[in-house]
Amino acid sequence: MAALEFRVQENLTFADLQHCDANPGEAPVRLGVFGHPVAHSLSPRMQNAALEYCGLEMRYAAFDIAPGELEQALHLLP
Repeated sequence: MAALEFRVQENLTFADLQHCDANPGEAPVRLGVFGHPVAHSLSPRMQNAALEYCGLEMRYAAFDIAPGELEQALHLLP
């Protein structure tokens, strides 16, 4: 099984959410958590390691979404 190289930042912002699938050639962000703050979260490292191990070409990201951005952020989800 080929190893995937995850180059996702540990923590993303609302602006990143608006463009999270804009990087061709990278596995898309399909899983994640919204919170404020999320900088302390170890979830991206753990989840991305598990996704890679299972051969799933997707990424997990933690999005630092301020309370005032939550409604707009939810509308950006497919």
